[in-house]
Amino acid sequence: MSQSVEIFFCYAREDELLRQGLEKQLKALKRQGLVDLWYDCDISAGTEWEREIDRHLNTAQIILLLISPDFMDSDYCYSTEMKRAMERHERREARVIPVILRPVYWQGTSFGKLQALPTGAKPIQSSQWHNLDEAFFDVSEGIRKAVQESNARAFIQKSTSIDEKSDSATKEKVDSSSTPLPKRPTSDIDTSNTQLTFKDEVLLPQQKIESAIPSDATVPLEKISQMPQNNLNEKQVARAEETILEVSRVSKAALLNTSGTNRNFATKKLREARTPLLIILIIVLATSGLTGLRVSQNHQNNVTATANAIVNATSQAQATAKVLAANHYPPYMQGHGNLALYDALDGNNSRDMWDVSSSSTDSCQFLQTKYHVGALKEGGGPLCMNSSSQFGNFVYDVQMTILKGDCGGLVIRANNDLSKSDLYEVCQDGSYNFVSFKNNLAVIDLSLSGNSGEHPTSSAIKKGLNQRNQLTIMANGGAITMYVNNQKISSVNADVSLEGRIGLVATDLHMPTDVAYSNARVWKI
Repeated sequence: MSQSVEIFFCYAREDELLRQGLEKQLKALKRQGLVDLWYDCDISAGTEWEREIDRHLNTAQIILLLISPDFMDSDYCYSTEMKRAMERHERREARVIPVILRPVYWQGTSFGKLQALPTGAKPIQSSQWHNLDEAFFDVSEGIRKAVQESNARAFIQKSTSIDEKSDSATKEKVDSSSTPLPKRPTSDIDTSNTQLTFKDEVLLPQQKIESAIPSDATVPLEKISQMPQNNLNEKQVARAEETILEVSRVSKAALLNTSGTNRNFATKKLREARTPLLIILIIVLATSGLTGLRVSQNHQNNVTATANAIVNATSQAQATAKVLAANHYPPYMQGHGNLALYDALDGNNSRDMWDVSSSSTDSCQFLQTKYHVGALKEGGGPLCMNSSSQFGNFVYDVQMTILKGDCGGLVIRANNDLSKSDLYEVCQDGSYNFVSFKNNLAVIDLSLSGNSGEHPTSSAIKKGLNQRNQLTIMANGGAITMYVNNQKISSVNADVSLEGRIGLVATDLHMPTDVAYSNARVWKI
């Protein structure tokens, strides 16, 4: 099991309230037994405070520097605690993380080279955050990942230490005999890319690996069977199994809330992630236990790189399971579908997949964790497209907020030059519409508009500005069905088209329009 990681708060007394705010966000990790939080107010009465601070400063695995003008002004914080923290960081005994509480110049200091929190080193007390909770949550996520990395490294180091002792004892026994030890090829794990590759592969006995790999996992064992034999003891295999079970526990728990086809898909992804983790662990344990050989500095570097790879692969598997569990196929829809796209539209991971541009007439850009589409010319509006994939029969769902102006909506089945596309629009006055573009000419669907030519309205639409509406459209062959806030509002028959791109739109009917979007999802049906 993972051991608790001690976290030391280094801060100025003037920032006590901000320290308490961060501590609240970390309490969940403490209750799970993942961290122990320590700061100078935990000193018991009668205890020599400076000695107690030094003791925890010398044992903490993670040291948080809570940076502010008062921190920089404090001789004790800056010259004593911070200096000792950086000494331990340079010797890799601890990890120092600067947390920027308030605006101050810190980049030219000895810790200025370190990766700071929150994301982008944006001060917690600044207008760049909606509130303090949002900023503290961002910091806590960064600390949580640091804790995961610390536990992974601790496991690998423990395994290496145990096997070094075993090697030493074995070497003494072998040295006393006249039989020389056979030389083995060394292992070099290349983690420069996302996919791991093996150089001069260390080859493991097939029977041992088969006993260590879960029965429901699929592994290309024929490749391993060609490798020379190596002595992998049962304790090493058991240790690998225990670690794999632990890193997948959270991911499996997330699957309990996933049903149907999505559960099968999520299970497959977890198996795919768990199998390389297991093989990596077994290889690390085996190579660290090679009899008669000392662990070289190069191998130590490989062990550290492997620990990072384990953390990254585990985080990816957990994230995949959580996304699938939280984004199941809408229950009010007929049939079933597989989640094919999820994008929070906050610009963190998908900026290259969406149009980003700005002109005097329209704009497509990420602003304050939302994707904004702006129309500045009356009667028009931009189509801001996604380039990640094309979809034929699918369900497309997005959260939309009209900040100013008239209408926004979804673009589906657009061709590459946008001369052909279908638009589902919803306006802040409660009206909606479905428009098909053919050869760049708009054709308003008369089955929606009726004889009067006016757009229909729906009580399901939240009227007015700054109201969040969830827009959903199902395209299944020529049948198009539209939903607002989980309620069906209309359906039309459109031309059956080939696969096309999806996108988002803002329409300026009478005034400049700005529409903010978040949480785009697509299920293939």
